[in-house]
Amino acid sequence: MRPFTKTVGMIFVLCLILLNSVAVGNAAKENVRLSTGNTLYFGNYFWYWPIDYHFSPIGLWDAPLMDVGIYGTPEESFQVAKVGETYYLRRDGRPGPDYYPLAPLKWRVLSVRDHAALLLSDRPLLRAGFPAQKGKLDWAESTVRSWLNGYGPGENASGKDYSTYNFMTFGFSESERSAIQQTIVKTKSSRDTADKVFLLSQEEVRAYFPKGVAKNPDQPKYSLMLRDATKTQGISFEEGSGNIYPTNPEYFFSEWVKPALYIDLSKIKLTPVPGEPGAFAEDVVPPLVAMPTASAVYVNGASVSLVAYTIDQENYIKLRDVAYVLNGTRVQFDAAWDFTAKMVSLARSKAYTPDGSEMKAKGSGDSGNKTPVLNKSRILLDGKEAEFTAYTIDGNNYFKLRELAQAFDFHVGYDGNTKAISIDTNKRYME
Repeated sequence: MRPFTKTVGMIFVLCLILLNSVAVGNAAKENVRLSTGNTLYFGNYFWYWPIDYHFSPIGLWDAPLMDVGIYGTPEESFQVAKVGETYYLRRDGRPGPDYYPLAPLKWRVLSVRDHAALLLSDRPLLRAGFPAQKGKLDWAESTVRSWLNGYGPGENASGKDYSTYNFMTFGFSESERSAIQQTIVKTKSSRDTADKVFLLSQEEVRAYFPKGVAKNPDQPKYSLMLRDATKTQGISFEEGSGNIYPTNPEYFFSEWVKPALYIDLSKIKLTPVPGEPGAFAEDVVPPLVAMPTASAVYVNGASVSLVAYTIDQENYIKLRDVAYVLNGTRVQFDAAWDFTAKMVSLARSKAYTPDGSEMKAKGSGDSGNKTPVLNKSRILLDGKEAEFTAYTIDGNNYFKLRELAQAFDFHVGYDGNTKAISIDTNKRYME
């Protein structure tokens, strides 16, 4: 191979790697790169080690409580029990421990795109199936879907209520659930559904596992349930061979369930797991809260009524308010929104053009804490791309005050005694 061809090939491979990975920043300002093929510990679930040699999980099949017969044996039942503040899976009917605690859930990363990762459970949660109801097997009306997502009786053909005892409730904390993205789930034989947890389809397993699933030799392979059930038969995926085959409904209950989900990587912190290369543990980032700023704001000694919020211990002020109060000063600037290009345009030394939304007093529409949304729009400063930390609150852009001060060269001060924020356009910016 010629050197030039080798170089192009290497660049192509590197591009593929970069497309399937993303750097995620956490609160400690560390960058962790999550890539396809990595594993991630996210959430918890009840794990049960039976007497025989291999690992078998326990979950819920088709009952409103945690009540299931493993391998279809009705003499063994399980229920959720609470001891103190800890939940356990209580086991009856066979020798062995009586309680099984929640343990970390391990997921395989199938793909990473735009700060979202598609995860597949490394091991199955239960053996289950789509109970044949109304003459068909159907993902949308299956108890499996309802149990995975915590739906009520109106969402499945069996009329089972899984709003209390379900995988979503016991598998994830409230903040973890907020990091799981809702996905439009499509199947050929069922209506589209909007779910956070789902099963893979035939197309997805062909794309991600074209030659079967490469697994550790000491870990068993399973026949997995897919969501592409037809009216008369289920569809399964054999991990070892990669074969996809129809399943007789009479035996469909015995297929294994490995859930899949999309996780928003901007809402979690990732930490490498010591001694386990390519594995990461999650620490969910609490949702941001924008609290109305209690501090008085002064511009060149005069009190002004700016709409301001504190987000993550930093002051954010409505961009148009800042441009309005600085108009006519040494550091005036114009701020405009380009509806066509969907971007913010800032121009130094240019007079600001008001749009009527400036300096609105904090009334019922502005009072109370808000949920800020990170502004991902392009921002131009004097026609060039610029980086600012900005959030959208109630349709308005709020910029970090100190970043504006640095960009337009004015002084920002804080009086700890009076708890007042001061802006002085006659002084230059200082760190």
